[in-house]
Amino acid sequence: MLSMFEIVTDSSANLTDELIEQYQLPILSLTVRVEGQEYVSYVKGHKSDIKPIYDKMRQKKPVETSAANPGQCHDIFEELLKAGKDLLYIGFSSGLSGTYQTASMQLEDLRGKYPERKIRHVDSLAASMGEGLLVWHACQLREQGKSLDEVAEIAQRYADSMASVTVKSTDATHPQNGMSFGDLGETDLMEIGAGQHGEGGGVRVPMMSSKDTVATVAEALSKKLELKAGDKAFVMINGCGATTMMEMLVLFKDTVEFLKAKGVEVVASMVGEILTVQEAAGFQMNIAKWDDEFIRLWNTPCHTPAYSKE
Repeated sequence: MLSMFEIVTDSSANLTDELIEQYQLPILSLTVRVEGQEYVSYVKGHKSDIKPIYDKMRQKKPVETSAANPGQCHDIFEELLKAGKDLLYIGFSSGLSGTYQTASMQLEDLRGKYPERKIRHVDSLAASMGEGLLVWHACQLREQGKSLDEVAEIAQRYADSMASVTVKSTDATHPQNGMSFGDLGETDLMEIGAGQHGEGGGVRVPMMSSKDTVATVAEALSKKLELKAGDKAFVMINGCGATTMMEMLVLFKDTVEFLKAKGVEVVASMVGEILTVQEAAGFQMNIAKWDDEFIRLWNTPCHTPAYSKE
């Protein structure tokens, strides 16, 4: 049975050309500008090749990125709505790009023009594989016969189920010029709430023990997720680059004990260098509130270049 709603995402989901073709996904393309030349990250019918961009970065050429173009968003959305399709947009995290806000504004504008059409948009609160997996799962749910509202609600629940905070004690250096991202390494402070790529903007506090750091960070994440006794959780401790495995395991142990004291059971975990930032010292704590469906998906075998599990 043909679906009467379309799923739209953007190129930051990093979906393969094969998956895009399989699910017939319209893609909002973000752009990259290198030495005055603009590269469109996805063009329908053309095999994606971002190697030239990475080659330029290795040559220390200045690289700029930009959000999806409002006109492009409007045209893609309206073409689908004109064809009588309802629409679900799953977008790049609003905390990392203006793409989601741009697309949402266009959808709200079109909602008045096509009142008979159902329009939903979901902030993935993720990028790359995190966003791509959410889109892939939404496509799977659509194939199972779920309605647009059902898919949107499940996707939003998945996006809202995880929260993270980065803590760093030294900054990374920029790969293009070797300069430090900041002056944190010159102090005896640590920054809570830093950007995962080393951006400043968090709160600087005196260095604390693992237990005290976990108590501060895990408490904030628990409140965000509204964790309570009887809940099940996933915990990930990600090293920023210069954090040793022993330090990460100590942080993980303290996090498990903190949650156990609240009556929250840690049912799955990841500890290690999953996303590093050059040689920055620090970690990222991710906590997710899981139900039986999340656990079932986690236990599903997975084999990809980036991650595999039996």
